Amino acid sequence: MKKIFAIFFTLCSFTAFSQSPNYDQFEKEYAKGNIEVAINYLKKALKNEEKHKGLLYAWLGDAYLKQKKFKASADCYVKVVEHTDELQNNGLIYFSIGTNYYFAQEYKKAITYLEKSLEAGHKDSGIANNLGWCYAETKKYSKAIEYFEMAYNEDPKLINNINNLGYAYYLNGELNKAEELILKAQKIDTNNSFVYRNLGLIALKRKQKNKACTYLDKAIEKGIINEWGEHYIKELVLYCKK
Repeated sequence: MKKIFAIFFTLCSFTAFSQSPNYDQFEKEYAKGNIEVAINYLKKALKNEEKHKGLLYAWLGDAYLKQKKFKASADCYVKVVEHTDELQNNGLIYFSIGTNYYFAQEYKKAITYLEKSLEAGHKDSGIANNLGWCYAETKKYSKAIEYFEMAYNEDPKLINNINNLGYAYYLNGELNKAEELILKAQKIDTNNSFVYRNLGLIALKRKQKNKACTYLDKAIEKGIINEWGEHYIKELVLYCKK
């Protein structure tokens, strides 16, 4: 069961609905991994109001998330809130909505819901990190640093928190601070490919071509392309081909 459904399980005392044939078929198809078929049954269940609408939208959001249809998933989770007077954990569902809008590249909506999650007191360093990435993507680097620092302060030994904060300083043109943090991340995990990507970007900004290209080779050796894709090293690849 997904997190969002778990919220609902304790929330809805499941009003007795007389018949739920489409919902029953949805459960069977979902369990078998036939997500598209399951979604079609779930939409019919919604139309016929076979279960509490909040519950049905929660499941629909989970199903779309399985397909990596992030905007559709977020929109469904918003419907969960609209059709439910009181949630067990507002912070969790706001976090889920904001994160899905982030992956859908709808950064303004993502920021709105992620900040709601913080206000609701939900504890997860991913909230601050996702807010940091939203502001980084919209080129508001000072705000990105603010939220990445928040995540870093929550867990200063987590390599992603160190790396993200260092990268934000790089984006803001504060290369010395960026390098200091990325080198700290390297000491914790010498196999992290993004450490070398980030060190390469810093070297590129300093016009240290040999150093930048060495770090690029190291990032590739550590699996950045296989694990994440060439997109993340595109700038370095173009630079080193000159």
